[in-house]
Amino acid sequence: MPGIYSTAYPWSTSTRTPGSIIGSLLGGVLPFSTAGIEFSMTALFAAAFTEQYLTAKDHIPALTGLLCTFVCLVVFGRDRFLIPAMLLITLVLTLLRSREEGRKVLYMVLTQMVFG
Repeated sequence: MPGIYSTAYPWSTSTRTPGSIIGSLLGGVLPFSTAGIEFSMTALFAAAFTEQYLTAKDHIPALTGLLCTFVCLVVFGRDRFLIPAMLLITLVLTLLRSREEGRKVLYMVLTQMVFG
């Protein structure tokens, strides 16, 4: 079961790649019901966001994710917003990475937008 070990030891590419290939092949052949996965994925993302927000000193990534996702939801609709949101989040965080002053301003703006 190489896939199990690849999550425990992420530096081990030799087990991660074959595990991904085997999982992809078996996933296409084995019957698997995806009923209810929407709720599970929503709960997973909500828990990940909450944990990041509570433990991080810098809330810019979490607030950027919320704002970019909301903008893409409004622009692209609920069926097509996820990939544009991920691309926008990546772009914004990349641009903010080297601009410390920009991060402070964005933090204040996002905090005001989210918490009033």
